[in-house]
Amino acid sequence: MAIEIPGTQLSFVAGEDLRTKRFYFLKLHTDGTVLLCTADTDNPIGILQNTPDVGQMATVMIDGVSKIVGGENLALGALVGTSSAGKALTYAHGTDTTKYIVGRVIDEGAFDDILAGIVHEFAAALADSGERRDPAGGRPAGGGRRHPAHA
Repeated sequence: MAIEIPGTQLSFVAGEDLRTKRFYFLKLHTDGTVLLCTADTDNPIGILQNTPDVGQMATVMIDGVSKIVGGENLALGALVGTSSAGKALTYAHGTDTTKYIVGRVIDEGAFDDILAGIVHEFAAALADSGERRDPAGGRPAGGGRRHPAHA
């Protein structure tokens, strides 16, 4: 059973119709709107919590425990990032070097299941090194130091 423990949620204007994308990963567009992640190399800003149409306000959880739609069978504790459809996929440090790991599932489930996941947008890490990245500029955050959980 998927649970939620809301953390930080921000509101953005939806740059496209997101009425069927609740609990999917979103990215921040250069115009300040949010869009569905459409490439597995997108750096998600968070998980959509409501169902806005284009031009309406989208509520995005950037930190906390959120429901997330699985893009494959996901094991308990798997590190996840986005698929090209905005769903959660498993990624591994040192293997998936162009993908961003933005959380961990605390549930298990299959493709299209809604399960619980911890999202840490502020600690987005490229899977190549485990270094946290500044989502705006791609530079290592915290002066390039690694977070103990990613060491």
